[in-house]
Amino acid sequence: MFFTYRQNNTGGIFHVNDNIAHFVIIEAESEEASDIKAKNIGLYFDGFNDCECCGARWVSMRYCGESGTTKPSAYGKSIKDFLLEKNSSVYEARIHYKNGKVEKLPDNANKLLARE
Repeated sequence: MFFTYRQNNTGGIFHVNDNIAHFVIIEAESEEASDIKAKNIGLYFDGFNDCECCGARWVSMRYCGESGTTKPSAYGKSIKDFLLEKNSSVYEARIHYKNGKVEKLPDNANKLLARE
């Protein structure tokens, strides 16, 4: 299953690097396993130092009210389709697979679409 974490624009700033982007999608066996992997790559769920008015930057799968999906997705659409609709001008995603591979989108969104 794939679990999607959406970064809240806390304090007007997004954190983006090789492992983290606006969307972080993790392939894992369960919500708990996904949260553990998320913490290992740099997500945090305590909200410490986040903006009081904007809320926490990240929410644990345990509390977000969403379940895993069979494909990497955001807002009910495949992540590739979502990024293409948004013209990939604003949003980025990182997909963390069980085998350790990390895909950075939108760099290869068109290539990924061709695989479906």
